Amino acid sequence: MTGYKRLPYGVSDFTDLRRQGLYYTDKTHFIPRMEEAGNFLFLIRPRRFGKSVFLSMLAAYYDLARQDQFDQLFDGLWIKDHPTAERGQYQVMHLDFSQGTELHLVRMQMQGTELMRVEEVTRT
Repeated sequence: MTGYKRLPYGVSDFTDLRRQGLYYTDKTHFIPRMEEAGNFLFLIRPRRFGKSVFLSMLAAYYDLARQDQFDQLFDGLWIKDHPTAERGQYQVMHLDFSQGTELHLVRMQMQGTELMRVEEVTRT
């Protein structure tokens, strides 16, 4: 059974999925259509339909910090041959609410308060 890719059971990170050579259904052809659609998109799909992997793929595509990994991550995918002008143009912040306990929320509030303080200092 050589030549078959393993299924990405339990893997929700696009970067991990691509680096491990796991099976991936290319949905990158939706990127230009999403850019043309407008500023507010509502992505609704049933459970276990790849929403997390899709959002992770979008983060990898638009993230300024991962711009140098584009060729490696998107090799063999549609978007590599058809990149948009917005590729690698944004600072992406990832918030994971899957482990959302009260302690995590308190930490996020504390970090948010600290970020607001930094912003106030830089303005003055």
